Amino acid sequence: MSELQEPSKEGRLGAGFLLAGLVGTVIVTSYLVVAMQRSLWIDEGYSVYLSAKGLRGILDGLKVDSGPPLYYVLLTLWRQAFGDSEISVRAPSLVCYVLSLIVVYRCGRALFSDRSRASYAVLFYGLGFLAIQAAAEARMYALLALAVAASTLFFVRAFLAEKRGWRDAAAYAVAVVVGSFTHYWFFLTLVAQGLCGLVALPRRGVARLAAIQAFAVTPFLVLWSSTMLAQAGNGSIAWIPKPNATLLKDTLIALTGNGVSPFATYLGLVALLLVARRYPEIERSRSAVLENRKLAVVLAVLVMIPLLLPLALSFVKPVFLARCTVVAACPLALLLAMGLGRLTTPAVRLAVSVLLVAEAALGLWVRAATAPDMTDKYTAQCLTRCGLRGDVLVFTTISRLAVQYHLARMGAWGRFEVVTFPAEIDGHPGWRDVRAMLGRRAAIEAEADAVVDRIDSYLARNPYAMIWVLYGYDTEVTGVLKGALDRRFAPVDQIELLGESSAAHRQILAYASLPLSKTGVGPGRRPSGRMSWGASGTSGPGNP
Repeated sequence: MSELQEPSKEGRLGAGFLLAGLVGTVIVTSYLVVAMQRSLWIDEGYSVYLSAKGLRGILDGLKVDSGPPLYYVLLTLWRQAFGDSEISVRAPSLVCYVLSLIVVYRCGRALFSDRSRASYAVLFYGLGFLAIQAAAEARMYALLALAVAASTLFFVRAFLAEKRGWRDAAAYAVAVVVGSFTHYWFFLTLVAQGLCGLVALPRRGVARLAAIQAFAVTPFLVLWSSTMLAQAGNGSIAWIPKPNATLLKDTLIALTGNGVSPFATYLGLVALLLVARRYPEIERSRSAVLENRKLAVVLAVLVMIPLLLPLALSFVKPVFLARCTVVAACPLALLLAMGLGRLTTPAVRLAVSVLLVAEAALGLWVRAATAPDMTDKYTAQCLTRCGLRGDVLVFTTISRLAVQYHLARMGAWGRFEVVTFPAEIDGHPGWRDVRAMLGRRAAIEAEADAVVDRIDSYLARNPYAMIWVLYGYDTEVTGVLKGALDRRFAPVDQIELLGESSAAHRQILAYASLPLSKTGVGPGRRPSGRMSWGASGTSGPGNP
């Protein structure tokens, strides 16, 4: 009987990488299982709200908002088939994330001559915070990332590979159509791919690329350009801040780290690369499509252009959002995988893989442990428990949509008399322009007085009704209403949303009519036991 052979060093390293990948998969899956059951936040509430309106409602709603319609149309169809629970409305993003992993791997296989670097690209992408965050939200960013990854794959196959078929060119055109109707930041990827064509393609190839891009964006120009121009002047992005040090830091943490610790992975990667350069057996594998240096330039352009163009524009008109930088996630993963595969030994590559998994585990654990419980769902639970039919519920600025979703899920939405302040928010519930509203301060003050008069008149007919106000966001505007309420009604309770709330309010304020109101109605107090979560200034269940 022959003796069992001891596993080779390469076999042990391959098994170690496979184990790291499996552990990473378990970590990400565990986080997503938890994250997808959490409360919807402001923007997710808007996604559900708009998708409930049908195709015509989506098109009309986006005229006073921003962005293309494809994601909302797909979410409408998904909800009709699978319902509208928190998990269900987020599931399309999870599907896009899983498909993106497959596409990133295929892109790596198309670019590189070995499977290992394609696997590293999947590891970098799959453990990236932006991709994971997009997978857990009912927003269009996971679909955007998938469109970018698909367009990158077919850009490589249709224009950079030696064997170029019309099917890859057609698939590239489809990816461009999908991306253009998903998010405006996709056009930054198109610009970057055009520049890459100038770097890597002959004149005929550049002309072919330009023709296919022009053909693919034609549906967008014909069907959506007029709406996009209308959106440009409607104020829907007025809330975006100008770039500052904090924004740039948070963006870099999200793009190159785990969303919590800055740069840990890539500082470790640089250190390991420096160490690895001392080894004589470093592999110098070549690219499957381009000379290595030219490929590095192409991937760097695909990463930097979608980041630097909106950043530069934002110093004139702010458009830069950290979450949109997910457009750079796929090419960044490919660029890092290329460097890792060319400049290091197998042992160092395994060490980097373990470092990636460990950092992802730390970051996701920290975010899961410190994520705020004080959310729109918690607010809906408070209102469901304490609010009775006929109570007045006042939404200030953009606090309505996610709370409305959770109240409807709890069967409590129809019990309240609803007021929105300022009333203009009902016309565009997904955004607000605080500066513009403050420019009309006299009108805001008059509206606040009118709201209080209407509520007072209502309480004259319903003396035991309570007033519930979602407050603490955009206080320069909402404080006007709070002052008017304080002067007219008696504060009864104040439920604090402790911690870093993801809701568009920080407090739930409760009011009742004064003991002797000018309408002659007696005490508007709730019967004993109604405010069962404590006296004024206390917090609800689950608060520390």
